[in-house]
Amino acid sequence: MGPARCQGRDRAIYYLRAPSPVLAIAEPHKPGTFGILRCMALRKVRDEQEADDFISHSLIRVLDRDDMPWLPVIRPFLLHMRVVIRRVAPGDRWPHA
Repeated sequence: MGPARCQGRDRAIYYLRAPSPVLAIAEPHKPGTFGILRCMALRKVRDEQEADDFISHSLIRVLDRDDMPWLPVIRPFLLHMRVVIRRVAPGDRWPHA
C-alpha cells in the first residue's frame, strides 16, 4: 500500500481506499446526515453556501490520517464531525483558505 498522503505543491493527495476514508465519504450520503451536518455548520457560518464549504473543509481534515481522522470503532461519525467542526471553527467564524 502507498502512503496515506503525499505532499504536492499546494495540495495533499489522500489514500482513499483505506477503510476509514471510504466510510467517511459514504456517511454524508446517508439519509438525513448531510442535513444534520449543515445544521452544525450553520451555527458557525452565515449562510448555507458557506456552511456547505465549511462541511467540505471539515471532511478534508477527516480524510487526512495525520490531522483529524475518523475511527469508526471509537465514536460515531456525527459525533466525530461535531468535534471536528468545533476545532476547525473556534468561536463564531472560521478562517477562509
